[in-house]
Amino acid sequence: PPSNLSLVVVGLSAFNLTLEPPAETGLGNNTWPLAEYQTVVGEVCGADGKSSETLVSSFPQSGRSLLVPGMRKGCTYTLRVRARNEAGWGNFSSAVSRMFLVKSTAPLGFNVSNGVALEILLSWETPLDAGDGRIRTESLVLHYFVEIATDQQFKNVVRSYGIVNSKSMAVQGLEYGVGTFCRVAAVTVEGSGVFSVRFVIPSFPNLLQTSVFLGSNLTGAKGPIFISFKTSSKLGPRDVISITFPIGFGTSDAIFDSRPTSSFGPARAESQVPFPCGYNCNTSSLNVFVFREDGPILDKGSFVSFQLLQVVNSGWAGNPGIFQIRTLTPEGNVTIDADLSIPCPVIVPGLLLDTNFSLASYVTGESTTAIVSFSLSERNPFPNEGIITVALPEYLILLPNFQAVIRASDFSSISTQNFATGRNISFQNQGNEVAKGSLIRVVISGLRNRNTQGNTGPLSIRILSLKGAVIDQLLDFEGLTIVSGNLSDAFIAVADSTACEITAYHVSFRCGAVGLETKSFIAVQFPQVVFIQNAFITNDKEFSITVAGGSQGNTLVVLRISDTPINPYGNVSFHIRGIQNYFVGYSEAFQIQTLSFMSSAVMEQGSIAGVVYTPVPLEIGVVLERPYTVAEGLIQVNLKKRISPVMAGETGGKIKVEFPAGYYCPDDAYVELFPEIGGKSRFEYGTVSHFASSSGDSNAIFQQCPTLQGQDERSMCSTILTIEWLDSFLWPSTFSLQISVSSCINRILSCNSGGFTVTLSNRRGSVSSMNTSESLCLRPLFLPDISILSSTLVPDTQAELQFFLPAIRGFPRHFVVLIIFPKSFQFTS
Repeated sequence: PPSNLSLVVVGLSAFNLTLEPPAETGLGNNTWPLAEYQTVVGEVCGADGKSSETLVSSFPQSGRSLLVPGMRKGCTYTLRVRARNEAGWGNFSSAVSRMFLVKSTAPLGFNVSNGVALEILLSWETPLDAGDGRIRTESLVLHYFVEIATDQQFKNVVRSYGIVNSKSMAVQGLEYGVGTFCRVAAVTVEGSGVFSVRFVIPSFPNLLQTSVFLGSNLTGAKGPIFISFKTSSKLGPRDVISITFPIGFGTSDAIFDSRPTSSFGPARAESQVPFPCGYNCNTSSLNVFVFREDGPILDKGSFVSFQLLQVVNSGWAGNPGIFQIRTLTPEGNVTIDADLSIPCPVIVPGLLLDTNFSLASYVTGESTTAIVSFSLSERNPFPNEGIITVALPEYLILLPNFQAVIRASDFSSISTQNFATGRNISFQNQGNEVAKGSLIRVVISGLRNRNTQGNTGPLSIRILSLKGAVIDQLLDFEGLTIVSGNLSDAFIAVADSTACEITAYHVSFRCGAVGLETKSFIAVQFPQVVFIQNAFITNDKEFSITVAGGSQGNTLVVLRISDTPINPYGNVSFHIRGIQNYFVGYSEAFQIQTLSFMSSAVMEQGSIAGVVYTPVPLEIGVVLERPYTVAEGLIQVNLKKRISPVMAGETGGKIKVEFPAGYYCPDDAYVELFPEIGGKSRFEYGTVSHFASSSGDSNAIFQQCPTLQGQDERSMCSTILTIEWLDSFLWPSTFSLQISVSSCINRILSCNSGGFTVTLSNRRGSVSSMNTSESLCLRPLFLPDISILSSTLVPDTQAELQFFLPAIRGFPRHFVVLIIFPKSFQFTS
């Protein structure tokens, strides 16, 4: 019969049967070739143990293996094989028996958790199917296989346990904070089954309520550091507390002080990295160990607080990193509890002292030198390889040929390497450390203020470590006031200075030290009496008007659009047309400013004297009905003129007629206009003093005459007639008017009594026209009916003269009678 039968599970329901052919295939020397094999399979399943046999199809004699399908998990199978040749079937082979099993499913309830420091605890249950199809057949499990890796694919396996005979275990000594993958599988006769996988991050039992407080948050400060925490595990009498400081902290002799926790017991502090490590010690951390010396056992949840003295905080500002606190076994090699991410309180820079900032020149655009001095703080020196950075104000720029020198308090030169970035100038100390409190003086030449007027903006100074962290600083030191430069040869010429006419202005000036940028503004401030809203510029290839009046007041802003700058002390000129004025007399001054295109700040400025504006002349003719002294009669004032553009087409306005001194028109005097154009008239009595006003609303001061009985005291006062329209009168382009005033009285005997002054103004009060007529020559009034009343015309007699006063109103109440006798008359008394 065949021999060496063997069964191997294939898939989930088949055996693979292998065998060796029979040793003899005939009798004696006679051999016959084998024809085929025949297999009989016996099956025993279930608790009743009933068996059955099944004949499996034959397979060729040339084969040595047979796939036997239809197997069921958990059943025991017995297989026998016989061979056939020409003589017939031989005997069956010895039986081979085996239970049909598959690989185990994954273990159930796989759990991974942190234990003590850097320890993980694993536990699991029997697989649901160990391979026999029954629920949790523990007996089929030979042992368990466990692996620990740092990657999900388990290529980086850090721990491997091939035979684990229990369903729980502990793995210690793993790396803190590194993600770890764990897996476990059941091993049966069919090999390793399916894995259960879990993820965990090894850690320590956390210290609770950890706190670190600095006695001083200033850079370089030396003082106490207060530390407190709550334990998660017991703290033994000789256990150790380890404090790892952020980089840069240091101490030469840390002192432990258990206050305020007196139950902590005696302890001593030892530092691992002594101080000083320099202000650039950013490669090693300070470690301080607190060794307990037979203190009491502190139970889990105990509150611990203490302070370390003589610790210097890091020599730069900001948050330098984190503190790490551990509780260790007495040997110091096993962590009990830990908190490895305690934020360091924010450290602020120290303050530089005695700062001073000045410029050699404060004029806009001029080259200048800045002098900056300050004192180092009393805590921090200027370290070797440290950096001092001076951030210049925004409006100070470095010229290509700038130079910077830094000196110490004894005016000895500090060995530095200078470099500039933007407006920051930095000095790196390449020599000896400069002592605390030293005076530092920085001189920077080759500066120019950035074509602006006003405050330069703040200055900032920082002292930095080699890595650029701040040690001491002074921010936003008060800036300096820059004054504008001066324009020279500023000149404004007006083409026509007649009041209210539309005219042109020629503007020219010479720049100062700034010149004009490729894009610059020129602001020309006109007197308030000038109307600029309709202005336009003639040389528009180089200039354009951007603002005319509006929020800028009576200012015309011109933008220079040329791409070619004007060099310092270069000449600028342009013409502006379409400007009107509303004023008679001497105007206020003109102002010219050049402004930065970017900031609109004043660069240079100048002032130009005002312009004398003359009125549009009126043609005035005056006719007196009775050109006699102390005569009452009709006065006609005839006007004729061309109305200026500012009044033509407007409604409303005034005509003011100022009579020569001595003319008096009573309140009932009648005013008649031809042509009839309406209006309201009124008389006033006083004196008028003409002057030049910049407001345009008035050009005279009127002083009321005293109100006394009779009219004699008014003989030197003028009568002023005002005719006013509101909206009822529209001024034509040409104007003629006859003004007749009745019942006015003249009391002047002189031929030089003065002329009549007439003023025209619009409803806003702006004078457009004014003129004075020629003086009128008045003759004495003839006294009629003089008679001599006497009884006889002989010598030595009395004579009586009689005459009658003129029948006019307003004859002087007080007067003198002068009688001139012939030469033959003599007076005896």
